Amino acid sequence: MCRITVVYLDTVKMFKALHPFTSADRGTLTAVKGELFCGMCRDQSGLWMQAVNSKGIIGYLPANYLELYSDSDRQSCVLFLKKGIANLEKQNMSPLDNHIRTILHHQSMLMNNYEEVVHSLTADVKEEKAKQEVACPEAAAELLQPASGSTEVDKDAESTGGYHDDFANSMATMLTELLRLETDLSYEKCKAGVAVIVQCLHTKSVSLEQLPHIYKALNQEKLPGGAESQNPDVVEMQTLFSNVLRYKNDFQQRGWYLHDDEEEIQENLKRLLSILTMGNQEALEVSIKTDLDCVQNLVQFFQMETRSALRSTMSQIFGALCTMSPVFITNLFYSTLTLELVKDIMSVEDEQRCIHSVILLSMVLSTREPIPAHYQGMLNDEFVNFLLDKIEHCENLRLSDVCVELLLAFNLHFEEPDSNVILAELAKCSEATVLTQNFLKLFNKGEDPIQIFPDDAKMNCVLKFASDLYSLKSTATLLYTNDMKVLIDIIIREITDRSENDAARTEYLSLMHLIMQNSDYKEHQHRKGDLVSALNQIEFAEESTSSDAQMTAVLVYEIRKLL
Repeated sequence: MCRITVVYLDTVKMFKALHPFTSADRGTLTAVKGELFCGMCRDQSGLWMQAVNSKGIIGYLPANYLELYSDSDRQSCVLFLKKGIANLEKQNMSPLDNHIRTILHHQSMLMNNYEEVVHSLTADVKEEKAKQEVACPEAAAELLQPASGSTEVDKDAESTGGYHDDFANSMATMLTELLRLETDLSYEKCKAGVAVIVQCLHTKSVSLEQLPHIYKALNQEKLPGGAESQNPDVVEMQTLFSNVLRYKNDFQQRGWYLHDDEEEIQENLKRLLSILTMGNQEALEVSIKTDLDCVQNLVQFFQMETRSALRSTMSQIFGALCTMSPVFITNLFYSTLTLELVKDIMSVEDEQRCIHSVILLSMVLSTREPIPAHYQGMLNDEFVNFLLDKIEHCENLRLSDVCVELLLAFNLHFEEPDSNVILAELAKCSEATVLTQNFLKLFNKGEDPIQIFPDDAKMNCVLKFASDLYSLKSTATLLYTNDMKVLIDIIIREITDRSENDAARTEYLSLMHLIMQNSDYKEHQHRKGDLVSALNQIEFAEESTSSDAQMTAVLVYEIRKLL
């Protein structure tokens, strides 16, 4: 039985079987007349309903075999699902198993308005207290007498017994699972996180009425909390950066390493990495921008340090800074880090360390800023040939892949094809099979492998590389004919599928024009008919008078001339 598309019910409800049902079809449930089920969703046809039985087993039943149970309410559904979870737990299934996860999800839908459930449970507790007082006033009075140092919450917990235990267990399991699904953290970490939050709410005596306000505050674009300088993440980060400066200055004064300080430095760096990746990003970014010297101190320390473990952690810190703001990428690009990474890549024998350096350099080169003149002594033809050799002959496929991405990032910095050192070296290559195959895979995906910020307006690095490659006749022959045909297939797909408002369509048209102009396209005229149809479609639909539309019209005209 394959039912992929489902339609969720407005809320989880209880249903009663009108008729017995059995089926050998996999994924269905067996029903006895009068048996209760908790309905979750229908399939797209509406003929089948996904439900859970009292044993916690999930499956499908014919929708016309079920009727809405008249005594169904939110509390009865919650208790029914809890019973199913309890039965599954008896079979040693953990909260990570699919059945329990699904049931917990639907239980959480019910518990979104859990104040009603709390009210219902509280009413039952008060009724039980009244019964105890009538049956034995002295015992009830003793039960309600607070112990030394106890709180009101403690009194309720002691007097309500199993009621609060059941609710507490249900909420603890549900909150832990929801946090795990949202954050992808381990079960134990989520359990610890929920415990910290609950303890804080208890300590601060937060009431149920205050929770919606806390939730609203969490969903604000910016959390209140005063000046960034008072943010605990900022305060700790500044302390950790100050420690880095102290380590750097200590080394400069001594001129040699104290190897017994490696553990202390590593602990400081890892804590700094944790703050930068998991702390309040907005506050940290503002703080660093007001004092970029802290970044430069770290760069200088990286340049001085030779211990692999420390350099590796510092590389990760630089990576975290790159993902935080383009300002930090520019700062690192114009620092000594760029040339230090080039030297590291070309000299280190440890492939894993080389991979880390290549990835970081790709991030640093992900902008299109001009390359300083003094960089050209190392970012030159020798560096390009080193990357090409790694791409084509390295047995470590991961290293080969990241070197392709680094080459694409480096290519962003060349505006004119005639002065592009990468194209100059590729023109000398008799073949570059691995490079072209990786390039085609990336081109087909249409994604930018080095793009860090989604709203970055720069041209896709893969598309730019393709355009540069076909800008010169000397490099237009790098791809084999069959590979070029695959490239044309992708281009026709893109110019056909993209709308007139999509600027990328103009870039694909420009690339097609370059291919026809500088390659041997006329010899095979691959998919000429489809190309003509795509051009006709563009001309028919084009109504805009924008500069992009005008450029598109010019390109369509020029391509037609070459057909």
